Amino acid sequence: RIDMSYDKVVVTGCSYVEGRKKSENHFGRVLSKHFKSIYLNLGSHGSSNDYSYLRIMKWLNNTWKAEKFIKMNRNCKDDDRVLVVFGVTQFTRIHHWNNIIDNHDTFWSDKLIDNSSVNNFNFIKNITDFEDEKTRENFINFYIKYFYNEEFFRDKLEEQLIFLHNYLENRNGKLLVFNSLDDFEPKLNRLNFFRFPKHDNWKFHCVDKREKKGWEHWDGHPSDYANLDLGKKLINFLGEQND
Repeated sequence: RIDMSYDKVVVTGCSYVEGRKKSENHFGRVLSKHFKSIYLNLGSHGSSNDYSYLRIMKWLNNTWKAEKFIKMNRNCKDDDRVLVVFGVTQFTRIHHWNNIIDNHDTFWSDKLIDNSSVNNFNFIKNITDFEDEKTRENFINFYIKYFYNEEFFRDKLEEQLIFLHNYLENRNGKLLVFNSLDDFEPKLNRLNFFRFPKHDNWKFHCVDKREKKGWEHWDGHPSDYANLDLGKKLINFLGEQND
């Protein structure tokens, strides 16, 4: 068996990855304790896959300017061995820059696909040009018709992850990918892809455990126990790969 150690464990994804960052049982912290390494959580509530990818690449390139990360002094050095864990979220979340809020924003196209009220769209709710509900609905229908293609988004993410995988491997690091909220399945066998037994993603895995209680937090996100369980599963998965 080949022993592997990492200087830093960095996790990125949506709120399922962000979780309760200070919890000692967060799966990212469980991994960092196992490898006795620095732990950094780049998860962000409501994040799209593109935005999760952007955050990790900016951090790896030392161009992530968020003050809280600068204070933590945890940028990536050339000789760091980094384990990156990427939680794949729903492809119906689309990343954009929003000039109204002057920040990154997520266009929740699933709200329309699932026949939810268009009033729930964070991306356009503060834009005065879309105050009329019918105008918002027309815009969303136009966007979905001409710009939304999930197969394209899935292929793009796989190409991005393969690049990130190669980048880390060349620096003696590793990328580990799992589904937080989607059923993403890579077309090529090039990724270290963790699959949940009998379930498409972490959410379904936790929901199926409800009868045992303690797997979901009150807000519907994975509990401390579920995080601890995932951390142990990922450690075992990495160990099997290094045998």
